[in-house]
Amino acid sequence: MPTSTLGSLAEVFAGKPATRLKPGPHEAALLSMRNIADGLYTSGETDRVDVSLKDVARLMVKAGDLIASVRGSFRVAVVSEEHRGAIAGANTAVIRLRSTVPSVTVAAYLRHPEITDHLQRAFVGSTVPGISLDDLRATPIELPTPDRLRMLARLVEAGETYYAAAHEAAEKRRQVMLEVVRASLSREDHA
Repeated sequence: MPTSTLGSLAEVFAGKPATRLKPGPHEAALLSMRNIADGLYTSGETDRVDVSLKDVARLMVKAGDLIASVRGSFRVAVVSEEHRGAIAGANTAVIRLRSTVPSVTVAAYLRHPEITDHLQRAFVGSTVPGISLDDLRATPIELPTPDRLRMLARLVEAGETYYAAAHEAAEKRRQVMLEVVRASLSREDHA
């Protein structure tokens, strides 16, 4: 398999803090580190900012881009359709693949503990460590055949679907358990 780097497969650029965005007449969503959660895709509510669209066009993410947290713990997610057009905010990096490599496959690769550990070893900083865009770009990645890449993408998507369903079921069970305990230990149950 040919070895490449993430930077040879993708454009990697930094997000921008809301305070450094030029104000304007258009309201836009702002993706932040909190939108990069446990799931494969971005999720959650976004902050809103008033901006000049021509000044932030490059920072606007596309569905299928990857967004990574580059301060604190390294996390990465695929930008969902829901967040298409949002602006990449502070302490994030956008990874926009130039090739036909499926973004879900690259996201899963970057989320693997060995790769995350490799990236976190490159973290710099004293109070809140961060990873440089150059270190992110230099991340090695070996590309299998296009057929194998498509198979891996299907595997990742199926695995994430099962993981999300299991997580949701566990949360529901937890809520039922908490309700049973609350009801059992509250005054109304003893009356």
